[in-house]
Amino acid sequence: MISTLTQKQQQLLKYLLRPGSLFTAEELAKRLDTSARTVVRYVNTINDNLQEYGLQVALKRGQGYCLEGNTEELRALLAGGQPEDSAWRVNQIILTLLYRDSVTIEQLSELLYMSVSALNKMTVTVREVLQNYDLALSGRPYYGLFIEGSEKDKRTLLADIGFEYRHARLLNVGIPNLNQEEFAVIDRVAFAYLEQNGLVVADLDLNYLLVRMTISLSRCRAGQGIGRIPIPASSSLHHYRIVRGIMEELGEALDVRFPEEEYLYVLTYSGFIGYDFDLAEMKVDQEIHVFVKNFMKEMSEFTGTPYGQDENAARALSVHLKMLMQRAHLRQTFPNPVIEQIKSDYPVEMNYAIFLARRVEEHFGVQINEDEIGYLTVHLGVCQPPDGAKKKAVILCNYGVGTSQMIRERMQTELTDIHIVGVYPVHYLSMALRKGADFIISAVPVEMDAKTPPVIVEENLLGVHAAERLKEKIWKQISIRDELISFLKRDCFIRLQAADRFEIIEALSGLLKKTHRLDDDMLETVVHRELASATDIGNLVAVPHMLQKGDFISGIAVGILDRPVLWEKEMVQLVFLACFNQADARCAPVFRTLYKLVKSREIVGRMIEAEDFDAFLQALKTD
Repeated sequence: MISTLTQKQQQLLKYLLRPGSLFTAEELAKRLDTSARTVVRYVNTINDNLQEYGLQVALKRGQGYCLEGNTEELRALLAGGQPEDSAWRVNQIILTLLYRDSVTIEQLSELLYMSVSALNKMTVTVREVLQNYDLALSGRPYYGLFIEGSEKDKRTLLADIGFEYRHARLLNVGIPNLNQEEFAVIDRVAFAYLEQNGLVVADLDLNYLLVRMTISLSRCRAGQGIGRIPIPASSSLHHYRIVRGIMEELGEALDVRFPEEEYLYVLTYSGFIGYDFDLAEMKVDQEIHVFVKNFMKEMSEFTGTPYGQDENAARALSVHLKMLMQRAHLRQTFPNPVIEQIKSDYPVEMNYAIFLARRVEEHFGVQINEDEIGYLTVHLGVCQPPDGAKKKAVILCNYGVGTSQMIRERMQTELTDIHIVGVYPVHYLSMALRKGADFIISAVPVEMDAKTPPVIVEENLLGVHAAERLKEKIWKQISIRDELISFLKRDCFIRLQAADRFEIIEALSGLLKKTHRLDDDMLETVVHRELASATDIGNLVAVPHMLQKGDFISGIAVGILDRPVLWEKEMVQLVFLACFNQADARCAPVFRTLYKLVKSREIVGRMIEAEDFDAFLQALKTD
């Protein structure tokens, strides 16, 4: 029953009832003033109560939670003036105080439609929030309450509580003296100016710029100037002119006069950097660029493959790092809306990004959070070279010469990860085998002995979807059966019960220590990686891991839990603990194969049901 849900659980439903709403666990946690772990528990409780209404809170990978089903009855049940959550009310109190010289508790009560007793109780939380920004809640008899502190710190607070973000887009504002239509003008004027001047600014960085311009306009209207702002050493005259140009047009559009200090404020606190479409002309900080090149060199030595040879990619990463460090210095934190998708789709690059974050902290003294690590991951995905040499294949084809050559050209174009070394009639099998192919693609079934390469049969090589079907067959037979399974051992498979992720990691680590020459530091390495960015990837699966060089054998330990446990954000029942030696060239492709494999609900379901190692392998091999 809906009536049994707590106030916060009902508030979570109200957020999801907004048209087109999609919220990650972190976004909901921020709005509900709780943790992402608690949000996951709320969702499970809510779904138990929504069954009778034909509704559920569904999780869309890489996007967030949404409501599925007919919501009209739910809207009626939730109607009735349910008060907003405490975090929202605290923010409303602070926003009201920031725009008044002083206000009595009675006036505040009338303005916010809250009782005096409720306000008095919430002032404790208000004081705690303000302390985080070096601000204080003060009051004098017959005068009222007011916020003490610098205008700079007040603006930093406004940037955090006055705006709402969804999927890295700035949607609306909670600033008292600025309406949504005026904010739309700010957005339109800024983007039009950038476009007219041929400048590209990432969505995330454009948000930073809009936030600071909005705050500047709002505070100028309230008669609260920023005061003296020193010109930041990292800024250029070019970027100053851009910011000033936008704000001058904005002032004309909204009838606001900006003093010189406001241009410098926006330039400094937005960390604005714009560049044109030619990456070669992009201006980069030389110290950061040298740091990036040195890191790429270190990665080349670490991985044993040439890394970061694309100069444009290195320059783009250098510019990104500069803006990232400016955001960190100014305590600006924006959520990464696709962090879970990045962790799932770029598992190898995510490890390199964590490595890069450590180097940034060592060299520049800047700490990088998981959201920012996600953006670095994408940059490193561009810089990373392909995994080793392409696999070689021959095609056995029972068509004419001309048709066979056409098939070869088409398959070589569409199967980009494969090098087709020849096309032969079926009767010329022995000649085809002398080409040393890793596997054979055949239009007809052929008999082979155990020592010859595997055969992948695709009877309709002329079909429109032949290449697509071959990709799936090659992945299943080569990547899973021949590569992934070689990393799995009977002694490293276990069914277990555990209370949390660290207990599971410890149990699986013990298995690998015995069989793969791993030392006692392995558990600490895996846990350190886990704390940097949790490895639960949805679909009841977690893949804790380590990736480093050493005198040990790469391996994967598998644990199946009798009952799912909450990892960090997701419920998990199937765990792969992967310990990869960086010197092993097979690791990166196997890692990606593993992540692709566990996206299949059907395959994961079969693996979870496996009672022993043989049944587990059979679940992997079943088409």
